[in-house]
Amino acid sequence: MKNIKYVIPSYHRPLLIKTHTLAMLERYKIPKKQIYIFVANQEEYNNYETSINDNEYNLIIGEFGLHNQRNFITNYFKEKQLLVNIDDDVKKLMILEDGKLKEVDNFQEHVNKGFRVCNEYNSFIWGLHQTSNDRFMRNSITFDFSFIVGFFWGCINRHLPELNITMPIKEDYERTIKYWLKDKTIVKFNYLCAETMVYKTEGGLQTIYPDRTEMSNNCSSILANNYPEYFTIRNTQLNNANKSKYCELRCSRIHKSENNYYKELLPINKDDNLIKQLENILETSKLLVNVKRLNSGIGISQTFGKYRVRRKLGLFESKNNSKYPELYNMLLEFYDKYVKEHLPEYTSIQVNKNYKTLPHIDKNNVGISYIVGLGDYKKGDLIINSYKHDIHYKPLMFEGKKWLHSTDDFIGNRYSIVFFKLN
Repeated sequence: MKNIKYVIPSYHRPLLIKTHTLAMLERYKIPKKQIYIFVANQEEYNNYETSINDNEYNLIIGEFGLHNQRNFITNYFKEKQLLVNIDDDVKKLMILEDGKLKEVDNFQEHVNKGFRVCNEYNSFIWGLHQTSNDRFMRNSITFDFSFIVGFFWGCINRHLPELNITMPIKEDYERTIKYWLKDKTIVKFNYLCAETMVYKTEGGLQTIYPDRTEMSNNCSSILANNYPEYFTIRNTQLNNANKSKYCELRCSRIHKSENNYYKELLPINKDDNLIKQLENILETSKLLVNVKRLNSGIGISQTFGKYRVRRKLGLFESKNNSKYPELYNMLLEFYDKYVKEHLPEYTSIQVNKNYKTLPHIDKNNVGISYIVGLGDYKKGDLIINSYKHDIHYKPLMFEGKKWLHSTDDFIGNRYSIVFFKLN
């Protein structure tokens, strides 16, 4: 996207910015005219101009202090401008692949995806995982309340007073909560992270606050007091001569987005006679192994209602409707009682019996699907977007065409029923 601006607030780091963030963006082939460097005053401007020595970059005098500079940047650009905000000490963007971190080879594609997902899910901010530790990262995108770290993030610019930053430190936590309260959706790519020199180099906030502990703790306390539902404080002993206490600010994980990739429904009553009858029929029905579901693996999985025939147009009545009439009629009763109010239209019903699916997407589906697990099994969560969901008598709705999903290991008899619409 040519209309994206790359924004770098910088203070007292005219050499570091060249060897880190600017070198990274040049390596990723970002045009210099799309890069804006914001400095605090005329003296800083002169130092950066001499050091960078390239007038293709946009060098702007803003304001002193990171929170003031952030607000200046917001007002400098027009509304709806796409901004990628990067600290001056970022070395590279990393991606989690096969459990290991590696540098991305398609930087602009990931940036474009950030804004594309924001538009799709009515969000105005996206970010990365806060650490470059593959043990804590996941191959997922989330939309819930979650910390967006300040050294690399994107936003769709807005001139709103309620989004102004007031904290000289912890400004990224303040921005996170303000965007959440405004939009109730935050896009976070948990498989991406940035390698930075945060806290390791001179300049930046280290110059303004040589001992940041007290100021950081004060800002953490203010945020925790102002937003007790969203932040908690954990005191951590620092390994220094003063044995000072550092307040670690933590985000609550209970706040979910309405634009999430899934929707949990109320549990169904496992003692309902309909459920007991359905489970009995599922147990006694001799459903066949399906060898055609190559994307999700071979297992006992049969379609009722309508199904597609390869290389033929349209949908056709499944032979299972007449082959297992008692089971089919019971599924229709289940739909009327439990599913219809949530999914008014469907074409097909997938019945799985002790079927451990491989990670896959349902490329021929349209829209949202309804899934629930029945039987006496234990474990066996549905894994969507790398997150485990307990569907044992707990219906869940999600878009199988969009999100990679699979079945976790289980013990016992596990039946899953999926109502969905075929293209």
